Amino acid sequence: RLYSREQFDALPLQPSPEMQRCDLAQSCLQAVALGRDPQVFLASAIDPPPLAAVETAMEQLVGIHAVDNSDPDPEVCPVLLPIGEVLARLPLEPLLGRAA
Repeated sequence: RLYSREQFDALPLQPSPEMQRCDLAQSCLQAVALGRDPQVFLASAIDPPPLAAVETAMEQLVGIHAVDNSDPDPEVCPVLLPIGEVLARLPLEPLLGRAA
């Protein structure tokens, strides 16, 4: 793509990391499938995503009944439900896999 000088000068020197730009539902689902807490697991990344993005992804997974996150104890890892087990094996975003 061609950019004008003004557009090129307005570009950041480095793009933001992909983990901070993309939907995290698949990453959270994979973390739960591995028996890990997604917030702790993704927080250990080199460029961790914002906590709000992880919480939104988990709400999405709870909404499609892939994960049960109803335990009020923050030390307890979310539980993968039967639908979540199937979705974790599919090479699709969870919402697309649920729609199929």
